[in-house]
Amino acid sequence: MEKSNVKPKNLLLLPAAFLMTFSAHAVELTPTENLTATFTSTIEAGTCAAQIQNSSGTPTSAINFNDVYKSELKQKSKIQPFKLVFSACSGVKSAEITANPTAGTCSGSGASGKSFANNGGTAAATAVELWRNAPDSGTQFSCVDRATPQTVALTTAGTTLNMNARMVIADGSTLSNVTSGNFIAPITFVIVYQ
Repeated sequence: MEKSNVKPKNLLLLPAAFLMTFSAHAVELTPTENLTATFTSTIEAGTCAAQIQNSSGTPTSAINFNDVYKSELKQKSKIQPFKLVFSACSGVKSAEITANPTAGTCSGSGASGKSFANNGGTAAATAVELWRNAPDSGTQFSCVDRATPQTVALTTAGTTLNMNARMVIADGSTLSNVTSGNFIAPITFVIVYQ
C-alpha cells in the first residue's frame, strides 16, 4: 500500500513543475526591436475660388441698377439679382459671410440701419439692401448687425448663393428727403471658411 501512495504524489508534482517552468520561461522573453516613424505634413487653410456674378453669370465687381425712379424707391421695386459663386473648394465645408461697407456707413440716424448708405454719390436719402434669395422672404445681410454672419454649405463641385440688391429710401428718411443724383455704395463681402 505504501507504493500506491507514492505514485500519485509523483504525478501531482509533475504538472506543477511543468507550470513553473512555463511561467519562468515567459518572464525571460526579450522585447522585439523598436520601430520609429516621423510624420510630416503642411497644414494649410482651406479655401475656394469666389466671385460675384451678375444675373447673366458674368463675373463683375459692379452691380448696375441703371436709372432708378423715386416711385421705385417708395415701392421697393427696383431689384437687381446677382450671385456669389464658390468653386474649386478644398479643405472647407462651409463659409460664414458678412457684408461690410467698404467706405461709408449704414443708412439711418447714427448709421443704425440695415441698408447700406450712398457713399460718394449725390442722391440724398437713398440706400441699398442686400438679400440672400428674394427680398422680404429671404435673409437680409444687415449693415448694422455684422456680428451675425450668414452660413452657406460648400461643396467641391461648387456652390452658388443667389442674391438680390434692392434700392430703397434710407432708413429713417421719407420720399420727401430723396434728391436726384447718382448712387454709389462700395460693399465688401467678408468670407470666413470653416
